[in-house]
Amino acid sequence: MWIQSVLEIMRDGKGIGKYRLTARSDEDGGGPYGGCEHEHDTREEAEDCVEARIECGKITGFPATCDEVHDGGTKCENRLGHDGVHRGSFDQTVEW
Repeated sequence: MWIQSVLEIMRDGKGIGKYRLTARSDEDGGGPYGGCEHEHDTREEAEDCVEARIECGKITGFPATCDEVHDGGTKCENRLGHDGVHRGSFDQTVEW
């Protein structure tokens, strides 16, 4: 099963007080995989990162919907040209 959660970024075995939304599998999928390369100041900021939500959707195979990405379904005017489902436009998967 895939799990999305915000984790504190670690360097040299210590938390640095910055956060990322991640996806990991409790089976053979591994992880955690960072949804973005940003270092967010709060857990809430990491949870709300649009790039991370889209990337985690690609990783898990459960694409984020506009409602999930835009917090209330704001009309999406991005470069994805989609039907209300964000299948992803970011081509990197960050492993850390």
